Formats: sequence, C-alpha cells, structure tokens
Amino acid sequence: MELVATILKYTGLFLVATGTLAMIFQKEVLVKLHFSSISDTVGILLIIFAFMIERPEYLNYWILFTVLIAFIGPISGIAIAKGYFEKHRRK
Repeated sequence: MELVATILKYTGLFLVATGTLAMIFQKEVLVKLHFSSISDTVGILLIIFAFMIERPEYLNYWILFTVLIAFIGPISGIAIAKGYFEKHRRK
C-alpha cells in the first residue's frame, strides 16, 4: 500500500507542476483557467487519496478535504470565467 500511496503522490505532484508550467506559458486567460482548473484539482485529489491510504485514522478529515476540493476548484474556475466574460463583454 505504501507503493500505491507514493505513486499517487508523485502523479499528483506531476499534474500540479505540469499544469502550472503550461498555465504560465499560455497567453489566453481561459486556456490558463482550463489548465489550472483540471490539473490542480485532479493533482490535489490524487495527493489527498495518497494521504487517505497512508493515514486512515484521519479518514473523516480526508473525505471532507476531498469534497471541498472537488467542489471549490470547479466553482472558482466558473466564477473567474464569468468575471472575465462580464469584463470583456461587447457593449
């Protein structure tokens, strides 16, 4: 089980790092938002799953973190995109 947790951690870190690097090099705001929303949410969830495997005694907290990250990540992306569209709306 330790090997599975380690693989999940490194996969999550890889997704977060590559998503952040891809986001830095893009010019369009919505493409940056897409990279950030998907890679960071999935990467953080994989890291939390790894901690669920390593520390099952805190399972209630890990489940709470998982639910919060799964909802807050996409909702914040939608809010940023909506704000961008409102600011750049043709009048």
